Amino acid sequence: MASRRVRISATISSELLEELDLEAREKHRSRSQLLEECIKIWRGLKLREDMKEGYLERVKPDRKLAEEDLAAQVETLPEW
Repeated sequence: MASRRVRISATISSELLEELDLEAREKHRSRSQLLEECIKIWRGLKLREDMKEGYLERVKPDRKLAEEDLAAQVETLPEW
């Protein structure tokens, strides 16, 4: 399903604009196409980072249990 296109106005540094225009010429694409691609890439990176943080949060209780279990096992080992 194609999204409706809307016109926006944004202010960026002249250096970024030069890079954007150079990339647009090299890839034969418009500024809008490149900016849309950049936003999609950013969105994917953000999703990946959010997922990573979520997984790390889920691991904390499991890690704590594993450490407690290991400590209990070490306490019950005979002295050698």
